[in-house]
Amino acid sequence: MNLTMDRQVTASEYQIYLSTLRSAGAFNLDNPSVETPLDRTLGTMLANPRYLYQ
Repeated sequence: MNLTMDRQVTASEYQIYLSTLRSAGAFNLDNPSVETPLDRTLGTMLANPRYLYQ
């Protein structure tokens, strides 16, 4: 996350990203449908106004 955002994320941002990642249930990299939660999490990160401000 810090590499994508190029800064330390706040605790509230981290919780938002984590809840987005876990929204489809328990996160497991071995699950074949893992791309959907990862796509949503990355989309959430890139839509963050603090990211767009950079």
